Amino acid sequence: MHEGLFRTRVVRMRGAGPRHGASDRVEVVRTEEKGSDVNLATFALWDAIHERPSLMALITNDSDQKQTLQFIHNALGIDVVALNPDPRRPSADLRAVATEVRPLRPRLLAASQFPPAVTTPSGRTVRKPEQW
Repeated sequence: MHEGLFRTRVVRMRGAGPRHGASDRVEVVRTEEKGSDVNLATFALWDAIHERPSLMALITNDSDQKQTLQFIHNALGIDVVALNPDPRRPSADLRAVATEVRPLRPRLLAASQFPPAVTTPSGRTVRKPEQW
């Protein structure tokens, strides 16, 4: 498992609607995911180059992975299947470069989730956020 992280900070952004007599800037709490895209791409490329599988599957619907899939497929000649966790909105970018895009069935996805708490081999307990 290769984790990214979430960074939350307060930033000033332009508001969506007019504010009579006030600045058009408002403070908002912004949460950004950091590292997950890069980690997925890095380890997928590492595996493709060093393990040379005949097929790779990535669970993603993120168009940011287009170059990753394209390189693995075109430059390395490895078939790539994108397993889409949100089949209602498949990424056109991924469909254009993947060998195949398959939906992850909701029941199969739900059945394959980790329990709310998992203890790692080092003895650390990792908990799933409640909102998941």
